[in-house]
Amino acid sequence: MKNLNIIICFTLFVFIYPVSADDLNFDEALLNAKTDENKVLKTTHFKSLLSFYEGFIKETKPFCSKKFKAPSLSSFIVVVKLNQDGSVRKTWSNNDSRFAKCYEKELSKSSFPRPPYIPYFTFVKQSLPTQIK
Repeated sequence: MKNLNIIICFTLFVFIYPVSADDLNFDEALLNAKTDENKVLKTTHFKSLLSFYEGFIKETKPFCSKKFKAPSLSSFIVVVKLNQDGSVRKTWSNNDSRFAKCYEKELSKSSFPRPPYIPYFTFVKQSLPTQIK
């Protein structure tokens, strides 16, 4: 009987959670990130994330700008799924510009504050003026 319960639980798990968190599309990942950030909004973890993003943006914006002499500047969002140690497991972006891809690449190499639980999603949003040619 115990084995039957285990098989039933496993079967339910497989059918209820058929898609792994790595198989999400951008919109699904962003929804998870907004949900996770709302859960921790008034915690020290959120303050740590804000501090991380401040430093990251301060370094990465000039780096990516310099790397692409004439970047196509536009708004973009990069969603990040974190591992338990704060390393990046996966990223999603809603913009394929070289500048946004530079941000995404730099984020993927970053070490975030350890998340309060896993899977944990977070995101960075950049609103940049559109360059006039």
